Amino acid sequence: MKRNLASLLGGALIFLGIMIPIGTIPVVFALPPEYRSQTRLMIPPSPKVLLESEAEIIQSRRILSVVVTNLNLPRRFAEQHKMEQDMPPEVALALLQRQVNVKVHPTTRILETSVYSRDRSEAADIANEIANVYLASAAADAIDPGNPARLLDAASPAFRPSRPNRPLAMASSMAVGLSLVLGGAWLIYASWKNRNRSSKPVPPALPAV
Repeated sequence: MKRNLASLLGGALIFLGIMIPIGTIPVVFALPPEYRSQTRLMIPPSPKVLLESEAEIIQSRRILSVVVTNLNLPRRFAEQHKMEQDMPPEVALALLQRQVNVKVHPTTRILETSVYSRDRSEAADIANEIANVYLASAAADAIDPGNPARLLDAASPAFRPSRPNRPLAMASSMAVGLSLVLGGAWLIYASWKNRNRSSKPVPPALPAV
């Protein structure tokens, strides 16, 4: 009974190992590509300022709501979603918050703001506007009036999409599939080997002298 279960489990693992890469292909290629653009800001050293706090300010509602207004994102997002009327500003703000990510580099005091969008130009426009709004804000002025935060690198439209990472997704699915196939084959082989071992005739015991 245990040998049959091992064989069934091995077959199931082989089936999954084959189906995972096959199923990954349409999913990965059906997802719309997203482009990433980023800006880099240099934050001057100050005992009163934490980089993590500035990162939160950059992606806060206070900054992003101004970006929504300046770039007329309710109209732009509505066009992308095939809406006849402008998107409510709160909804546009919520969508924008999902597109923004701020990375902290403590050793260099650099904040990298990344924006993801299906439109490569829009990603760059938003990233640059976020940097402009932050640098013009009271929060940035309060760091050090004599040594203000400054823009190191402006964003530019990306040449290739960053999400989904199709080569990585395919390689990962194939690696998982191969592992499952090998595991299933090993279970079947072990079950077959044990079955042959148990089916060998046992020689009769020799009579006692």
